[in-house]
Amino acid sequence: MAAKLNREDVSLGALVAGRIPTDTSTTTPAPTGLVSRAVDWEVLPSGTSGQVLTTKADGSIGWSINAALAAESANLVLAGPASGAAAVPTFRALTAADVPAFPQFLTSGLYYFTYPSQTIIATTIANGSLRLTPFLVPRPVTLLRIGAEVTSVGSTGAVVRLGIFADNGSGQPSTLVLDAGTIDGTSATVQEIVISQALAPGLYWVGAVTQGSPSTLPTVRVMNDQTMQLIGQATIPAAGAFFSCYYLNSVTGALASISSLGGVTASGYRTFVKVQ
Repeated sequence: MAAKLNREDVSLGALVAGRIPTDTSTTTPAPTGLVSRAVDWEVLPSGTSGQVLTTKADGSIGWSINAALAAESANLVLAGPASGAAAVPTFRALTAADVPAFPQFLTSGLYYFTYPSQTIIATTIANGSLRLTPFLVPRPVTLLRIGAEVTSVGSTGAVVRLGIFADNGSGQPSTLVLDAGTIDGTSATVQEIVISQALAPGLYWVGAVTQGSPSTLPTVRVMNDQTMQLIGQATIPAAGAFFSCYYLNSVTGALASISSLGGVTASGYRTFVKVQ
């Protein structure tokens, strides 16, 4: 037996320019398969060239995203809002939250040496010679401590100043991020400074410099090999040479941003940090 098709009794309001027909009443059962509906003309929102008329999730009528997109500035992506409630996608710059996280090796509550090294020695470094080693930050972190080790005491007035610098985008230290202050060069201990420094993901440079012009320099714990290809020089290396840090001489007071480095050298302070 063939199925019987329902019929609809449609009541359509007067035609209005710029509108489309839409159901304005709930379905009302009628005798023997007859369904009555009231249909009127719905106002369309403004659209632009290249858009397609569509029914949205809430049942309303609207225009889709442009099928033919307009020209946009470089380095923008079509995405939802950077924060807050859901919204129609627009072209915007990426934020750190858009990028998948790197492996989370800077774990909260732990100490980390800022530059790995297989060879550790104790030596003196000239007064005012700032040594800078690379420190990779894979995710947003806040550092709570920064420190280094004095292995043999210097004379009165000896201090070791610690700091953090941003990378210049070409693999070299530049803008000062933090002058953390000094540890005591007359105390042969592992020492740390309390800080609260937020760092965004990226490459940084941790620096240390003996200061105070002591007659006897303190001996400090340093790294004495090259384990990462982040430090380079313009000339061919000498036979058997290696370098583990950049240096800048005549740094005798508060740290400042760096416009020009002195060069590369073999021994950089073994610095460490603690992650919040």
